[in-house]
Amino acid sequence: MSIPTVTTQINNNDSNVVSPTADLDKDPYAINQIRYPRSGIGTDDVPSHVVFYINLPASSKYIGNNAGNVVQNANSASTQNYDLLSQQGGHLTISETGTNSGALISAASQVVSDPTNIGKAVTTGLFSKEAGAVIRSLDLRPKLTRINRTIALYMPDTVAVQYNHRYSEVDATTEMGDIGKYASIGGGITGNNIVDQVKGLAENVFSQNPTSFNQAATAELVTSFAEKAGAVGAGFTDLALKSLGKAVNPHAEMIFKATENREYQFTFDLIPRSQAETIDIYNIIKTFKAFAAPEVTAESGGRYWIPPAQFDIKFYFRNEENPVIAKISTCVLKSIIVNYGAAGAWATFQDGAPLHINLQLSFTETDIITRELIEAQGY
Repeated sequence: MSIPTVTTQINNNDSNVVSPTADLDKDPYAINQIRYPRSGIGTDDVPSHVVFYINLPASSKYIGNNAGNVVQNANSASTQNYDLLSQQGGHLTISETGTNSGALISAASQVVSDPTNIGKAVTTGLFSKEAGAVIRSLDLRPKLTRINRTIALYMPDTVAVQYNHRYSEVDATTEMGDIGKYASIGGGITGNNIVDQVKGLAENVFSQNPTSFNQAATAELVTSFAEKAGAVGAGFTDLALKSLGKAVNPHAEMIFKATENREYQFTFDLIPRSQAETIDIYNIIKTFKAFAAPEVTAESGGRYWIPPAQFDIKFYFRNEENPVIAKISTCVLKSIIVNYGAAGAWATFQDGAPLHINLQLSFTETDIITRELIEAQGY
């Protein structure tokens, strides 16, 4: 069975349209804002929409070639967050300082000249005060440059924000080990003749009329010694306590470990209503793909990447930023899925353009959202 092809003529609303690639091939920064739908965004027709701002690494070779297309005095959200947290000591600093990197260079020279002398090089150079200056020179502030190309799309059906904080459960009783067991008895074992005292406690606990002031704790201590000696199997302590109608309280504690970077998934159904809108959709997809990809440098035989662009995402209602929706910090675009056959069967217009394209974008924030950022920035 052949797959049907739609051959309906597309209305050409733009007489200057040449081809889907014309704008991008001429100048990759020529379009100030690409929109879908092409009209109605910010009006009563499409009052809610989302705008994607593009931030290129300052080292990008495209910035130098298109300096006139850089947005002046526009900092990424990540840059603003870095500055805010730095004021409160929230970023990595190295306490060791030095005057120059001479010792580090000297150490490296020793390794090059005599690879067998690495130990001395490390001792005399890498741990020196001067070498600390090299570490302290690390500048981790985001180095991003906003370009004047943006993408505006209708509000997706789902806008979910998830805040995940990692905790681990610690069994305080287990972690305190034998010292904790001894402490729980309250110092019932004293002096130096510990073996005889433990033996006496054991005889007392397992006699027909035990008189220990803390029978369960003493039983736990004695049976755990028996387990470690191999006289009984693992788990015998639990059986002994069960016979006394007791069980060990683990004193579980929740220990905070980390806050995870937030992730966002957006899905858009792109159905062109004109040839001009087909071109807009093509340019939107190509822009996301191009700026989610890295660049390669000519230096060192192409050894280094220039990282991909990062995106600032903002939600608008009637052309004003929506204050009710939690803000999103600067994101990396980790995944793009383009389904050109979203109509359910392969169907195209007369010129081969798909009738229905489904675009799925997966973003991850570069910043960890702290209480300070939530209160000051509205994340």
